[in-house]
Amino acid sequence: MSALQVLPPSIADLVVENYPTIVGVLVVYFAIFAVLSVTAHRRLTSSVADYVLGSRELGWAVTSFTLFASISSGVGLAGFPGTVYVVGLPFSITVVFGFFVAVSLVWFLGRRIWILGDAHDFTTPGDLLGTYYGSDTVRAYTVVTSLVFNVAYAVAQFTAGGILVHVLSGGIVSTTTGVALVAGLVAVHVVTTGIRGIAWLDTYNGVVMLGTVVIYTAYIFADAGGPAAVIAGLGDAGAAHVSVPGTVGAFTPSYIYGTVVGLLIGIAVMAPAAWLRFYATEDPDGLINVGAALVVMFMLLHFVGIYWIGSYGRVVFPEVANPDFVSSLLAFEVMPPALAATFLVALLAAIISTTDSYIHTLSATVTRDLGKAVFVPELTDRAEVRLNYAIVGLTTLVSAVLAVRYTGLITALAVFAGGVTVQLLPATLGALVWPRSSTPAALSATGLGIVLTFVWELGLAPSPIAPNVLPGLAVAFLVNLALFVGVSFVTSSRPTATIEAFHGVLHRRLSDGDSEDPTASASD
Repeated sequence: MSALQVLPPSIADLVVENYPTIVGVLVVYFAIFAVLSVTAHRRLTSSVADYVLGSRELGWAVTSFTLFASISSGVGLAGFPGTVYVVGLPFSITVVFGFFVAVSLVWFLGRRIWILGDAHDFTTPGDLLGTYYGSDTVRAYTVVTSLVFNVAYAVAQFTAGGILVHVLSGGIVSTTTGVALVAGLVAVHVVTTGIRGIAWLDTYNGVVMLGTVVIYTAYIFADAGGPAAVIAGLGDAGAAHVSVPGTVGAFTPSYIYGTVVGLLIGIAVMAPAAWLRFYATEDPDGLINVGAALVVMFMLLHFVGIYWIGSYGRVVFPEVANPDFVSSLLAFEVMPPALAATFLVALLAAIISTTDSYIHTLSATVTRDLGKAVFVPELTDRAEVRLNYAIVGLTTLVSAVLAVRYTGLITALAVFAGGVTVQLLPATLGALVWPRSSTPAALSATGLGIVLTFVWELGLAPSPIAPNVLPGLAVAFLVNLALFVGVSFVTSSRPTATIEAFHGVLHRRLSDGDSEDPTASASD
């Protein structure tokens, strides 16, 4: 990461000159951080349900902000402006279009996941899919996707956190040391507060992020002379910057579809952390409010904030060592030091809470779906919580080491992570809405989709469709979906008892709104 550790001298000097202001903002912010954390810790019980799901008591507003902040922190406010810097407006269009699709699925799938979680005491994706398909292998698929997604996303967050610490210190603290500091805070916070503390902190961070982004854009317009002046400042690149396929010529309509599949559906809907929030919300009907709130927040974030930060960053810093630096550097260029520090400190804290979320989710899924379901079925609640703590520590260490070694763009890592988790979507649709689906279909199609995503996205073999036409992860998803439907039609569906315990329960409770419907066992 040494290439990242180069700040423009003017920015470094400005940061050093304003250390008292920056330190003051840090103290105020983390004082509130500490109050929220201590309050959440005092409410934390020793039960797995409370640690993992907050006793299923999250209101729709908290659920909205925890989903928003989980998606939007390091990747959203460092990686996305960096991608706009490189690509232009087509990337923001991709993200916003994708979120309209994603929030529809939040409502459609989220309610059904909540109902089954409530009926059968499910806490992870593996609980639901492994039980429906009666297969530890399908459950293992969810563990594999959880490992890949959550570690990849944690690496992206730690990378962004290291950059921010480096900028806030005026280049004195290296990005490597910054990664270590963020990782230490994450490990402490996640084991002492559980999902309740993470969700509360996400809510606070989400409010602060939206507010600071709006202020940030106002200062950009003031500095540039208005929105038109920002575009004019791009010079010859301006026309390509605001049109499809963008400045690098990659964002064709088909490529936009592929990015939506991985970046938006994979992250916002199929990520294990999203599933835990579906389970944890107190009222499934509130998920329609969650979807509406997410649309508003992401529209504000991208078209009031991220697009203008990335675009004006290209005007002010036409050459930068790593585009993920742009939002951090530009903040000190256009805003007073106190506001710039507030933006970066808010982003840093959001990175901490987001990484908390993904590492917390990884520990829950590995412990529940591998440790308890496969190896030690008699694992007690207390032992399960302790195993969660151990996995948190190990995952934090591994992710921090990988972050130090990672030098690519943050957004690219997020797209890959989402591309892996979205391979669970066909099997999930089968368990939630298509009784004809079968275990052989889930085993073959999901496994092939995951393997092909790795092979084509990592360049181990060429995809049958050129990546600039359709990303490998999207091709893998289409193969997965076609195979899942085809195999389901030629093999036996699940036993009647299982179909009744899933589709029967969903039909009754969605039809009459009965939140206390007694159900049959979910086992065969």
